[in-house]
Amino acid sequence: MKHMLLISILIFSYFLVSCEKKSRVLYLWETPSGGVWKSYGDDDTQLKYNGEIK
Repeated sequence: MKHMLLISILIFSYFLVSCEKKSRVLYLWETPSGGVWKSYGDDDTQLKYNGEIK
């Protein structure tokens, strides 16, 4: 029973670590079909998102 508990904890902790979020900067590009967030752009002319992404 102790082994099953230990294995369950290890598997659960692996999934928590594998779902890490990264902090990045994204820029909004306007297209005919709407806005698209991309990782490159101009700080002065485009809207900017600075935060966590999946």
